[in-house]
Amino acid sequence: MNKRNYPFVISIAGVSGGGKTIITKRLNKRLTNSKVLFFDDYDVEGPIDIIDWVDKGAVYDEWNLDEFFVDLKELIDSPLEYIILDYPFAYKHAKLNYPHLTSLQDV
Repeated sequence: MNKRNYPFVISIAGVSGGGKTIITKRLNKRLTNSKVLFFDDYDVEGPIDIIDWVDKGAVYDEWNLDEFFVDLKELIDSPLEYIILDYPFAYKHAKLNYPHLTSLQDV
């Protein structure tokens, strides 16, 4: 039985305006056989008042990121070496269940 090699997922996380996109683009240029998902390319549903959301404990699963995760699952199933995420939540959203991303099977 052959073991499937999955792409290595790199998540660039940080606050708005913190340089995620610049780092992601530069990293993508240096890596071979890589693709990028930019969080800002998606129309996500989430809390309207960010300060209130943070004050209440910043529950990351309140954000509906289904479209983002559908695209991520598609990339994981492709013959890439790397997937780079320009993504503010790092590993905090339940659907990004490191280390195996197993919850993406349900997307």
